[in-house]
Amino acid sequence: MALSETEGSEVNQNPPPEHRHLLTPRAALVILFAVLTALGVGALTVAAGQTLAEAVLAGGGALGGALLLFNQVIGNDG
Repeated sequence: MALSETEGSEVNQNPPPEHRHLLTPRAALVILFAVLTALGVGALTVAAGQTLAEAVLAGGGALGGALLLFNQVIGNDG
């Protein structure tokens, strides 16, 4: 009689639900810095006299670039 992989295993690989996090601290930091960059670019665009739609487009472009930048810059050393 062969045991299936789950019957003989006593070790639970998944942490309890109260210890699971939606994002890692590194991912949250990368996203936070990217959003702050996008908001800054949008605010500076409006301050320069452009329309709100142009500011949203500029901020969206800055968000994508900032995500790539901060993902590379912020270390993943743990």
